[in-house]
Amino acid sequence: MTKKILVVDDHEDVVETIASILGIENCDIEKAYNGHDCLEKADDQVKLVFLDIMLPDMNGAEIAKKLREKYKDNLKIVYVSILPKEEVDLSNVDGHIKKPFNVDDILIAAKSIPDAA
Repeated sequence: MTKKILVVDDHEDVVETIASILGIENCDIEKAYNGHDCLEKADDQVKLVFLDIMLPDMNGAEIAKKLREKYKDNLKIVYVSILPKEEVDLSNVDGHIKKPFNVDDILIAAKSIPDAA
């Protein structure tokens, strides 16, 4: 089975770029363009969330906290943001990738989660 990954960013080009990169790994990709959409699309099958911090309706820290409360450590959350790592709260996330990102950073995060059973 494939890994289910949720990509969340309010810029469609960023979502499509990450989805295209993840296609190399044959991942099942869900796309969301705001915080509410993210929370609706997240489910028990999602194993990794690539999450922008600055979304129009909610900030990434708020979303990460809600995801962590609901799914505990059953999913990994990785920020993908223009903000430097030193300027963000990393307490509810498993990693941070700075924009502009490179393909390897995305692939390493995707490969760090096990394949679905």
